[in-house]
Amino acid sequence: YVLDSGIDRPLLTALLVISLFLTCYYLKQASSVDPGVIKPTQSPGKVLTTLGNKNQLDHRTFCTSCLVQKPQRSKHCRVCNRCVLRFDHHCPWTGQCIGRGNHLYFMLYLIALFTAGCLYAYLGCKFLFPSGGFTLREVLNARARHGYLFGFILLII
Repeated sequence: YVLDSGIDRPLLTALLVISLFLTCYYLKQASSVDPGVIKPTQSPGKVLTTLGNKNQLDHRTFCTSCLVQKPQRSKHCRVCNRCVLRFDHHCPWTGQCIGRGNHLYFMLYLIALFTAGCLYAYLGCKFLFPSGGFTLREVLNARARHGYLFGFILLII
């Protein structure tokens, strides 16, 4: 059960479990941390008056939906209906916006997910094709030996 690179399967399996744990942890963090929602500091009337006097009343400095003064690099999310600092996108996987507050956790989530996917595919191929070949004979033998597991792993890959 030693792989070609000299790293044994238990070590790669442990790395897979750790990366799956980190994937879940970073997804939870990206979902629960405030993305950087802009909260009103003044009443909308005061903000309108101040920006109007400075001739800066436009869509770049004032959000007409939230009625707040927007800092640079912020944007209004149409899904959440709120303005977010350093808005990247609204993520359906986290259920909220990705912005200044949770961007790091989201990127770590993607890295952990990619690592887990690569390890899963590598270990799955090593399990199904122990000799390392992908000949038709070995594919048919693997399908006969492992049945539905083969189809499931092939579907994911």
